[in-house]
Amino acid sequence: MTQSADVLAGVDDVPWEGMRHAYGAATNVPQALRELLDTDRAVREGALEVMYGSVHHQGDVYECTVAVVPFLLRIVADRRRPGRATLVELLASIGNAGYAGALTDLESRANQAVSAAYPMWLELLSDHVPAVRTATCTAVLACRDRATELPTALRNRFAGEGDARTRAAIVDAVAELAKRAGDGAAPGSWLAEVYTGDPDPGVRMTALAQATALTAHGGPPVTVEESLALLTGLGTAPRSRMDLGARVLDLSTSLGDQVGARIDLLTALLRSPDRRYRSSTFMSAHFLVTGWRGDFTELVTLIGEQVTRGPATTRARALDPLERMDVQAAPAADALVGALERSERMVAESAMHKHTPWVVEFRFGTGIGGGLRALAGTEDPRALPMLAWALEVEELPRDVGRYLGRFGDQAADLVPLIIRRWRELPVDDIRRIDLLGALRQIGPAAAAATPELLAAPLSRAGISALGAFGPAARDAQERLRDIVATGHRVDAVLAATACWRVSGDDAAARAVFARFRDDEYAHTDLPPLLAEVGAPMADLAPYLHDLLRQDDPWVQGPAAHALWSVTGDVAATMPVLEHLWRTHPLSRRMAATAWAEMGPAATRIRPLLRAELQQARRHTAIQHGGSSINVVRADEELLTLCRTILDAIR
Repeated sequence: MTQSADVLAGVDDVPWEGMRHAYGAATNVPQALRELLDTDRAVREGALEVMYGSVHHQGDVYECTVAVVPFLLRIVADRRRPGRATLVELLASIGNAGYAGALTDLESRANQAVSAAYPMWLELLSDHVPAVRTATCTAVLACRDRATELPTALRNRFAGEGDARTRAAIVDAVAELAKRAGDGAAPGSWLAEVYTGDPDPGVRMTALAQATALTAHGGPPVTVEESLALLTGLGTAPRSRMDLGARVLDLSTSLGDQVGARIDLLTALLRSPDRRYRSSTFMSAHFLVTGWRGDFTELVTLIGEQVTRGPATTRARALDPLERMDVQAAPAADALVGALERSERMVAESAMHKHTPWVVEFRFGTGIGGGLRALAGTEDPRALPMLAWALEVEELPRDVGRYLGRFGDQAADLVPLIIRRWRELPVDDIRRIDLLGALRQIGPAAAAATPELLAAPLSRAGISALGAFGPAARDAQERLRDIVATGHRVDAVLAATACWRVSGDDAAARAVFARFRDDEYAHTDLPPLLAEVGAPMADLAPYLHDLLRQDDPWVQGPAAHALWSVTGDVAATMPVLEHLWRTHPLSRRMAATAWAEMGPAATRIRPLLRAELQQARRHTAIQHGGSSINVVRADEELLTLCRTILDAIR
């Protein structure tokens, strides 16, 4: 049943049929607006999905997005209507769209439409529904032309606000305005009063995190001692729904690029005699080490100690950040080895949190335990005997090959065992791919596997392994040439690469190029092949020049590297690589690889490399947080490349 729809007067006069949203014509928008008025919550939620899923899809603003704002404002202004808080959140998102950069015309019009309701927003800060008041704290940020008076209005409201969530939202809004203005002095002092005096621990923690963030904008300093005192107080306060680990993460993240201060905070907590504080650091340490650069030796060592002390659950939880830290977990290697050596080697999934097993028996197979995964990530050779034992387990762990591959030719003694286990698995078993990957990473020392691989259907992983064996796999040439001539594009390119590595003959590369040069999907496949062959493919430079003109960084990057490899043309490739370095951070390793090959010819990029080495954040870090899992290694490789290039230039 729908209430009176006076708030939608004129909705049918809007030319919706001439507007579009993310999924086509906006003709369904009037009905969605009507359903937002329905007394049935399920109907309203369905209409809200239309708004977020189409009209304001992923934060985008369309003509129809601007057109719905007046109707949404009318609904929100009617205090009798249910579900207004969710609509205030929607208006807040629309009004603040694009706030971090230059606004498009549509974003600007949407912002003006939302901010024109400034008097209503001030009234809603005192609405009878707490959730509406909370959401309004974000909506009012769209009123950019009121930025000088808003902090006072918000702080005045804070004094009489009884709802803790709303007070926390006011704190966030005041801090956001200060960041936009670049002036954290006065707001920072006010926040200090809040984090020392508010009765709610969650509000105090929010204020502390924001005050810490404002130190980068001229706000008064917040000491580690103050932070620890508040966190300690949270631990002894009456039980609340607040998660201590999440609060530590908020506080650590608020310090941003102040890596030293973040390390000081977390190491102080890790030294606490109270295990609650020690275990509260694990998530924050993971985000810090995977997202930022620094000397984490002490921090990682202290986390490693948690693997060997305290309750079993704490020991098990400490393994997760160490695994995610990858090579940076090396300072904890001794602790990991000790825990692994004292543990049962194989346990059921139900008991894995009570031990540090080498192998875990899951419901649908076995896998390497977290402690051994973390140790293997550090490439500590003490992990090899443990992985060798796992390789002998009757039900082969699904990921043992992946971790063996980390050790390269250090695992050469295990090649016969790897081959035997690979042979025993069914042809379609995915574990065969990981074992072939291990052979590929072991390289020429695994060439004894060539006859076995040739006796079976050759998968892409098998082709890559043969190429890694190099000249020792010469018996594979005929099979590889057959794939070059008749195989799928990806298989053929892999086979041509393998042929080059095995025989040094560029005929296979030319054959693949002739087959797929006009295939647009080969634009990312062919350049790496040409780059590997190098100068013998110089006559194909025009093809690479054409690829450089495409507006796709994943095509331009490999093409630039290949053009340098086949022609040595610095003038044509350097500007492309420099542009990609600045605009697409994830392409930096590829660019650095090319510059490392150029040596002194890459002198002009010295400032870029020096600037990279001074960056606090990893180039792989996602916005506002840490990196995705298993990318620490990629960033450390980039740093090594930068130093290598600078040494070569000198």
